[in-house]
Amino acid sequence: MDEPSTWDRMPDSVEPLPPRARCGHRGTTLLLFPAGILVVMILAAIAVDLSKVHLARREAHAAIASVADDAAAMLDRSAVRRGEFSRLDLDRARAFVRRTFAEHPPQIDGRLIGPVSVRAGARPGTVELEATIEVDHLFARVMPDAATTTVFTVRVTGELLGG
Repeated sequence: MDEPSTWDRMPDSVEPLPPRARCGHRGTTLLLFPAGILVVMILAAIAVDLSKVHLARREAHAAIASVADDAAAMLDRSAVRRGEFSRLDLDRARAFVRRTFAEHPPQIDGRLIGPVSVRAGARPGTVELEATIEVDHLFARVMPDAATTTVFTVRVTGELLGG
């Protein structure tokens, strides 16, 4: 003989559970939910601002590295005539960097602060560029006592690769 299923053993009518005793926490969820949403929104705003700064840093590094590699090609012409292909003409490199940034500013989400520093690299045939970038935050402006910008420095070494 088949054993009755659980549904067959259930009574026809189920009595409701007795009402819970009131413990003073009624409606707490209604207050905590908006506070939780506010915390999540603030964390999202911080994440967006930090992502914007990180992206600007990567864009600035790529743009300045490209100019640094081109500036490393500014060889001393008299040294080239003598067969020295690793001597850098630092004055020409500085003029090239100034002209490049004046005519074609880097397409980054920020702005250059001051001129780009150009100096000879530690190894022959290299040039070092240093630029300071300021990036505005999107959401930090609406928070009291929060920094509205981030300033960072990009240092890049460009090298002329010989064939």
